[in-house]
Amino acid sequence: MEFTISCLQLAQALRIVKKAFPQRRISVEDIFHFVLIQATEAGTLAITATNAQVWATVTVTESVQVATQGACAVSYAPFVKAVTAFPVDATLTVFQVERDVAVSARGYEMAYIASLEAEAYPAWNAACTPGATHTAAVVGGTWTYQVEQAQVQRLKVARATLADAVNRVAFAAATDPTRPVFQTIFTQVEGTRLTLAAASSHWIAEYAVPGDINAHAWRFNLLLFAEAMRQAVQFLPEGVVDLEVVVTTEKLVLRNNSAVTDAEQFLNACQARLSCGNVAVSLRPVQGTYPNYRMQFPHEWQTRAVCQVADLRTAIRECVSSRKHADHRLRLSIGEQTITITSLEHDQDTRKRSVSAEVNGAPLSLVLDGRTLLAFLKVVPLEVVMEFRDAQRPGLFSSQGEPGRYAFVQMPERE
Repeated sequence: MEFTISCLQLAQALRIVKKAFPQRRISVEDIFHFVLIQATEAGTLAITATNAQVWATVTVTESVQVATQGACAVSYAPFVKAVTAFPVDATLTVFQVERDVAVSARGYEMAYIASLEAEAYPAWNAACTPGATHTAAVVGGTWTYQVEQAQVQRLKVARATLADAVNRVAFAAATDPTRPVFQTIFTQVEGTRLTLAAASSHWIAEYAVPGDINAHAWRFNLLLFAEAMRQAVQFLPEGVVDLEVVVTTEKLVLRNNSAVTDAEQFLNACQARLSCGNVAVSLRPVQGTYPNYRMQFPHEWQTRAVCQVADLRTAIRECVSSRKHADHRLRLSIGEQTITITSLEHDQDTRKRSVSAEVNGAPLSLVLDGRTLLAFLKVVPLEVVMEFRDAQRPGLFSSQGEPGRYAFVQMPERE
């Protein structure tokens, strides 16, 4: 592999893919601290980084000249250090020397970085082509599936719109790794309407993106890890995002190495790819069936309150403890044109705040998790509507005064 590139272009590409590295502290020898560099005959350079959930690739064509195509993996930190040591207007020559990658520029000392073969990099290639097979470990052995057909469904949406939608629901996703389906964001297209949802055992968030979405052949609902979706939208530049999902028709062909002849076909989302400009992010969809969460949405109320989000948010923030292991429960007392918020943390002085509200129905007092309610209010811009049937059943919170439909369902807590 050998190519030349502007130092500025290479440094910018490396800065973008850095966001894909794991949040935990890792050694420079860890494979997840490496980046994959691929130079092609077409004169393009692709740089990829991953944390095993997100694969981020930046493609550079400007100022790139490929002398010899090839690929290798290099440790990110020493490679960035070597690149940024040159002037930003320098033209760099990057090439392989045995087991190293060398970076040079005219008039400057050459830098060497240890490299790995491209095959050692944890690249992910889903089995998406007809005839391809993949094996899954299950209780009692291994099952092998074969791809019968593959189709692509896609939609186009503004990056800012997608990022806003993801932020509105991602906080509600579960963090328990034993329930991977509840760690995801449920993505659904109904006609031209895009809806995202996330849920845990005590709350549900759903957001219907305002306006029509340009969707093509979208028939299969998508489950993507909430944290991976958050990271993915951070990579993408402003513009129109193309979300492409490869959906395969598969069937079981081997069960513990024994042929299966009567297996039924099923649909499987095997790869999701978001691209905008020269940045592409690949995500691994989660297999499973998302529950019918809308069955939990309340359809009637006995108490209804409307108030300004800024006032309610400030009051809750002043009552909820910032300590991680504190009691974050709050009592909401809805009375005549007033909502009173009281902290239930026993080892602290009682904190109480009141906000003005437009109240309809009977007075009500109930206990809610303050941190989760605050996470919802952080992404509500204007007014919030709260509807409750009683103190034991789920309450419905919704946004008022904006085009998108935003709903949040929260179960009351025990006192």
